[in-house]
Amino acid sequence: MWKLSDNMIYDPTTTALYEYSERQVDPYAKPGDEWYGKTEKVVWISRSAEAASTSVAGAEADVLWQYLEANSLVR
Repeated sequence: MWKLSDNMIYDPTTTALYEYSERQVDPYAKPGDEWYGKTEKVVWISRSAEAASTSVAGAEADVLWQYLEANSLVR
């Protein structure tokens, strides 16, 4: 795996690109709602061989990103 930047890792063996970012928990929440303005960490996973992408959020995102970083080379 290759670490392309602080928030992107590429795995050439699976053609997966991992992007670590933050997103709103509920993008439709309005002021006064419980989830308004709250964010969570997320790892977006996309593969060049597939049109679809998926994501892992919350504590699982942090664990996945730590694993990816530990097994990546800086490019």
